[in-house]
This record gives sequence, structure tokens and C-alpha cells, in this order.
Amino acid sequence: MDFSENYICKYGREIQSAHFGGSKPQISLHTVMVYTKNKKTSMCTFSENLRHDPFAICAHLKPIAEYVKTLVSNISMVHFLSDGPSTQYKNKSLFFLIVAYISKLFTCQAIRWHYSESGHGKGAPDGIGGCLKRTADNLVAQGKDLDNFSSLIKELQENCKGISCHTVSGSEIQKIKSELSTADLRPFKGTMTIREVVWTNTSYNLLEARNLSCLTCGVQECCHYKIGTINIPHLNLSQNKNDHHPQMQSTELLPGTSRKQNKKIEVNMAEQNRIHYKDVYSSDSDSEEMTLDELRTPKIKYSISPKVNNFIVVLSSKKQSKYFIGLVLNIDRDYNYTVKFLKKIHEYKFVFPEKDDVSPISLDEVVCVLASPDLNKREQYIFNSLSDNVYIS
Repeated sequence: MDFSENYICKYGREIQSAHFGGSKPQISLHTVMVYTKNKKTSMCTFSENLRHDPFAICAHLKPIAEYVKTLVSNISMVHFLSDGPSTQYKNKSLFFLIVAYISKLFTCQAIRWHYSESGHGKGAPDGIGGCLKRTADNLVAQGKDLDNFSSLIKELQENCKGISCHTVSGSEIQKIKSELSTADLRPFKGTMTIREVVWTNTSYNLLEARNLSCLTCGVQECCHYKIGTINIPHLNLSQNKNDHHPQMQSTELLPGTSRKQNKKIEVNMAEQNRIHYKDVYSSDSDSEEMTLDELRTPKIKYSISPKVNNFIVVLSSKKQSKYFIGLVLNIDRDYNYTVKFLKKIHEYKFVFPEKDDVSPISLDEVVCVLASPDLNKREQYIFNSLSDNVYIS
């Protein structure tokens, strides 16, 4: 499934100012190819609401779920296949909604959501969107006016019999957003490496994240590609289990533990499965910030008395300790410094950014004074002796 590019309503005949005007209404299209054991169906949901966020996705999936239930009375597993944009299908909000909303919508026992790699090319959902918009353009070329939402839906339902068309109201999207708030969720570290998430009705509020889809392990804990467990802490577990999975009336405890101890063990297990920032972004050479290891040097302490036009190392500790290099522009009577900061482009190479980064600092923030750097033909300042001059107390 995928969001198709919004369709712009058109007239069969229009004056020049109307043709180039920007006031024409747009329609959002969400295309889905549904595969069941004995049937495959092309479907598309239309909405005047142009949102493509996780709440809109859930609203667009509602007619799909209702249709699937007419084909399959007892759904054991649902496979979703989509691309992985971080604003739509692969983010903390959708992970939460898989557990809190989509699992209830399909009343299934397991969900496996697969994400295709970037640059995957076109698929069946793209063909559905192309067919619908090509049909609409042909109707406009024949002189028909598709100038609003209702006229577009009516004509497409009559001329595209092989595609099941449904409408989604903006109020439905807003209702889902108001009932299921995701404001306090914490992102999963390593989201961009995920290629599959798995939920089962026995895991309650947990999603298993994998860096590849595993056909061997299925919905069981994967021993091949598991990278962590996503915990959904804000979900009302008792309501989820009792209302939608009547067979789960109690929480199983680990042997020899109390309910409180069991909860702590579950949290610790989830913490151990988390991956770290470096597993996703292995290189930080483009960072403007200097790490502690880059500035750690032999223990040679220097007296700190910066002067105008000296290059200095400044410690910024608003949230965590970070180090920056700047040029002293001015010193007032109270020993407050005006510093113009540089941008790091390589291990020892720095440049002044196009937009000046000038800030006042105090003497307490100055770590040390650096030796004068070399300036190459590209106006890059090279601090060859950086590791020899800097001392971090």
C-alpha cells in the first residue's frame, strides 16, 4: 500500500487564469492491493483531508479492514507491505497505533509489517493510482468537469469497475487523533534500520523490530534479524486484552516472581534489546560538534588568558558536554567574550559558516587557547596541533 500523489480537480473547459490558479481542490488517494487466499482486490480510499500521517493511515485502513472481514471471518495474521518514510509508515506513532488501533481494527492474532528498501521501484499500488488518475484525466479531456470531491468519486466508481473506491472523512481522522494521543511516546533508537515489525496478541504492548523480514522464525522471537523490542508504555493493557482478546484474561508471571518484580524484569529485558545510536549512524565525520575523545590529550595544562583574535575551545553544557572552536572578537571589562564559532568539516579542518555564528560567553566556558591554525587555499583552518594543545580538566 502507498499514498498516491494528490489529484488536482480539473474542468473540461476553463479560462487561462483558472488553469494556472492555485485554488483548485486536491484529493488524497491511498491505494491498497489486498491479497487473500482465493482472491486479490484493488482498492483505493479518497479523502478531502490531505494529511498523510499515521492517524490518516489508520482512517484510510478502516474501509480496507471492513472489506477484508467480509472475505475472511477469522483473521489469524495480516501482512502489511509499504515503503518506509519516517513521516508516514515508519515512526513511533504508527508503532503505537499498530498495537492500540490497527490490531483491534482487523481483530487478528498477529500483524507483520514489512518495509521495502529505498529505491524499490513501482508496485501494484502505484498502478492503481496511475489507473485512477489516467481515467480521470481522460474524462476531463472528453469535456467532463471533475471540479470537486463528489464528482470525482462518482465518475471513477462508474468507469473503474475493477477498483473498489471508498471515501474517508476528515472528521474520522481527527477522531482517531483525539482518542489516541502519541505526544509522550519515545522514539525507538534504530528506527531507520527496521525492515519488519511483528506484533502478536500474546505480546500485548510489545513490538519486535527486525532489520530484515524473517520467514523462518515467523511471529516467534527471531534469532536471525532481531534488533530490539519496542515497548508501548501508554497502552491500557487491561482494556486491550479484555475487549479485543477475550481469551487473555490474566497476565502470566515469571516463575518465582511477584507482579511488580515481573514488570521490572520485562522492562529490563526491553532495555537490553535496544540498539545504540552508533549502530545506525556509524560515521559522525559530518558533525559540527567535537567529541570528548577527539579532545582528550596528554595532561599538559595551560593558563587560560584569551586575547582578541585568539582561537579558543569552548565548553557548552546545556544538556551534555560538547566542545566548539571559536575566534575571540571582543573582551569587555568583566571578562565576557564575544566569540565567532567555526564549523567542523573534517577531523582537524574548520570553516566559518556562511551565516555568522556569534555568541557571548564567560571565561568559565573557555577550556583552553589554541595555537594559530594554518589557512589553506579553500579558507579552511587546519588545527594540526589540536591534540597537543588541548587539556580537558
